[in-house]
Amino acid sequence: MSIPIIRSLRRVKDAIAEAEAIATEKGVPLTVERLAACLEMSREDFVTYIRAEPSVLTPSEARIRRLLCGAYQRIGASLAEELMKTGSHAGAQFLGKNNFGYTDKSDVKADLNIAFTGETELSD
Repeated sequence: MSIPIIRSLRRVKDAIAEAEAIATEKGVPLTVERLAACLEMSREDFVTYIRAEPSVLTPSEARIRRLLCGAYQRIGASLAEELMKTGSHAGAQFLGKNNFGYTDKSDVKADLNIAFTGETELSD
């Protein structure tokens, strides 16, 4: 797996601050998309960096990864809090499903035995 190159811890800190400021200004939760844009990378590259095996990273890259993982966790928490607000939040649901593995509750399969009585007494 090819890991996107991010060399500057300062640049990452600045990008996180910029993304948080934009989200605050707009009154919306911080998103992976916004943070990736501030880092000038795609969402997919951002997620690749987060999911990288720490043992394949240099010490500098590992520090950057920890910083980005912290931001990623804050993003997830913000989206979860947004989902708990009253009203329609289809956008937050979309982001939660696409970035953080949230799913709709699946139907529970029940093992039911149903007995019909009087079936033999019905006319054809």
